[in-house]
Amino acid sequence: MTLPPGGVGDKGQRYEVRCQGWPDEEPHVERVVGWSETEAGAELLVSSIELHPTMHSPRIIDRGTGGGGW
Repeated sequence: MTLPPGGVGDKGQRYEVRCQGWPDEEPHVERVVGWSETEAGAELLVSSIELHPTMHSPRIIDRGTGGGGW
């Protein structure tokens, strides 16, 4: 499926959540899992990641400040 320009899921989302071990269980490859408008929403996504058997090392990136993860 090809999305039109600007048709991505992260438009307007401040927080990006990444982790390792998903979707292909490669242990040292970091992937974007999702985005959230709020830090609380991103923390909820991290809580879900921590329950998954292969996903690990979640981090939240605040794209509003251009900072790294926590």
